[in-house]
Formats: sequence, structure tokens, C-alpha cells
Amino acid sequence: MLNLAKRAREIFESSEVEEKKQLLNFVLQNLQLKEKELVFTVREPFNTMLKFNNCPTMLPLVNAFRTLDWGKVRKEIYLWPLKYSYWP
Repeated sequence: MLNLAKRAREIFESSEVEEKKQLLNFVLQNLQLKEKELVFTVREPFNTMLKFNNCPTMLPLVNAFRTLDWGKVRKEIYLWPLKYSYWP
């Protein structure tokens, strides 16, 4: 998701019309045209990313989450009951 969010403009500009529609529908919802103004809601998780973008103290957390070694985390979660079992 973060990669898509980071490359959204590039992807959008290089896409055909149908692909642009799909991308917009994936990221946005409730699109309406009100008095020549486009009104919309940003879907999850993209709206959360926008909130983080306006909060510089959260950016390191987002980067840490993005670069986390998820394979290692999964292994640790799997091994946790074996390591910390208190049963004889």
C-alpha cells in the first residue's frame, strides 16, 4: 500500500483512461460533483496515510512499519509459545 501511495501520481499519469478510473475508485469513494467542485472521501488505509503525512512525528513510525522484516516477526510469533511456556 505504501508503495502504491508513493507512486500513485506516476502510475496515474502513465495509465490509460480505464486504469485511471480503477485507481481512483480504489483510493477514493463517494465521488460527487457539486457546483463544479469534485467532492470525495479517501478510502482506508489511504486516509490514515494522509493523516500521517500531516504529522511529522509519525513518519518514522510509518517508515519502521514499512521496512519491518515481517518474516522474522511471523517466526517470532510462532516460536513465542515454545520459548515462554511455563508448563513442565
